Amino acid sequence: MKAAAVSHLSAVCTHLRRATLIDTIMPSAQLLSMDASEFVRAFFATEISLLAPLLGKEDTLTHLIPLLHTLLKDSNSEVPL
Repeated sequence: MKAAAVSHLSAVCTHLRRATLIDTIMPSAQLLSMDASEFVRAFFATEISLLAPLLGKEDTLTHLIPLLHTLLKDSNSEVPL
């Protein structure tokens, strides 16, 4: 269920203000990057990269790059792909 919700993250975020993304979505995103389910992490890895245009350069560097770095080091082979 959580993996299905995560797979729609970027579509939902296109309707949110940048401040809402940073204040509400990014704290939850940190938890998702360490979720116990490899499926959630794999879907999240795909969706999180689609948020960069919504956040802009500075917020992408501050919020997304650390999450992507965590996901790239994931031991499950499907997540970094």
